Amino acid sequence: MQKHNSLAKKIKRQILSANNSIENYFYQLKLFIIKIKKSKLNKDNKVFLGLGVLFILILSYFLLPTIYNKDLISEKIKNQIANRYNIEIKFNEKINYSLLPKPSFASKNISIIQDKKIIGSVENFKIYISIKNLFSFKSFDTKNIIFEKTDFNLKKKDLVFFHNLLDI
Repeated sequence: MQKHNSLAKKIKRQILSANNSIENYFYQLKLFIIKIKKSKLNKDNKVFLGLGVLFILILSYFLLPTIYNKDLISEKIKNQIANRYNIEIKFNEKINYSLLPKPSFASKNISIIQDKKIIGSVENFKIYISIKNLFSFKSFDTKNIIFEKTDFNLKKKDLVFFHNLLDI
C-alpha cells in the first residue's frame, strides 16, 4: 500500500509542477501585456519612429531603379544618347545602378558606333539620372554623360563626327 501512496504522490507532484509551470507562463504573459499597455509611445519614441520611417521611405525611393529591367534601361539610354548627340553606342557588359554620390547607371566596355563602324571604345561609362522622376520609368531623364578612358580610332572622315558633336 505504501508503494501505491508514493506512486500517487510522485504523480501528484508531476501534475502540480506542470500546473505551476503553465500558471507561471501565463502570469508572465499577462505581466508583459500589461507592461506594453502601460508604456504607450511617448513623444521621443514617436519622433524616433517617424524619423526611422522617413529614412526608410527616402532610401527606398532612391533604390527604386535597382528593380528596373536592365535591358530596357540600356535601350532607353541608347535612344536618349542617339536623339541628343547623334551617337550610337553598344553596351558590351551589363549596366549597373549606383546611388552614391548621385543616382547613376554605369557600365564598362562600351563601343561608340558611327556609320556602322566602331570609332571608339569606352572603358568606363557613367550616366547620371534626374532624381525627380525615379518612380516613373517612362519619364526617365538623363543629366550628365561621362566617358572615362576612351580610345578613338580616328580617320580623316571621322573628324566631321567630332565637329558635329561639339557644335551641339
